[in-house]
Amino acid sequence: MEKPDWCPHPECILKVQSQDMMCLGKLLEPSPYNNDFNTHRLCLDTRETDDCVFDLRLNWSDAWNMMRLLKIVKDE
Repeated sequence: MEKPDWCPHPECILKVQSQDMMCLGKLLEPSPYNNDFNTHRLCLDTRETDDCVFDLRLNWSDAWNMMRLLKIVKDE
């Protein structure tokens, strides 16, 4: 598996990518955020509709809450 060409973050360690439109990378060093530390970066290629790459740094609690919200899409 290779990092997508559109990914602007060569410093991330690629963990997974999907459909050449989404990738998840691990940050080399945790980044402080709201009494926690972000450990990963989720990027979505939105250039087709928004002319940019959506970039979100996240941690375990962010990921858990995203899974909880996205479960609604899965279950409906």
